[in-house]
Amino acid sequence: MGLLTSRRLEEYSADTILFGGKAGYDAGVGRSESVVSTTILIASAHPIIRNSLRLLVERDVNFHVVAEAANGREAVVLADYKRPNIILLDMKMPQLNGIAAAREISAKRQTAGIIFVTAETDELYVSEAFKAGAAGYVSADTVQTDLCKAINAVKGGHSFVSPSIGNSKQGGDPQRRILRGQ
Repeated sequence: MGLLTSRRLEEYSADTILFGGKAGYDAGVGRSESVVSTTILIASAHPIIRNSLRLLVERDVNFHVVAEAANGREAVVLADYKRPNIILLDMKMPQLNGIAAAREISAKRQTAGIIFVTAETDELYVSEAFKAGAAGYVSADTVQTDLCKAINAVKGGHSFVSPSIGNSKQGGDPQRRILRGQ
């Protein structure tokens, strides 16, 4: 699983990413589609993060990772090609950052639930993520306890923000404050 070589963004195409030998992880085999109810795309610049997230979500037999992307541009192309139910994005990625990737994905496909999984916990990042089309935001510090909750919430049409995110000085529930734009 190699990273894309540095090319101008205009040169990216689905054929290059998916069939050019530089594609991200494609898990189209190995599980029965009749059992799988939630398909997931993972996008992070770091292979260890992608692998860890895949292992974490696939402990639930109802979750299946269908693709992994090493940068934001791959995430946009793979989201369009694979049409996952849920897209897990990191905030900081090469080629196209998480916010820009979320905007492009949301513009093309309103039905995918976008969840940011990132170490960036400042409420400004969270607010920008939701403006870009995210439905969930999980702190890297609480990913083991919050990720599956977030996936289920977003899949059910709800939003999710890790309870650990927010400034206690402002008081109240950080998820409500963020979603109201305060």
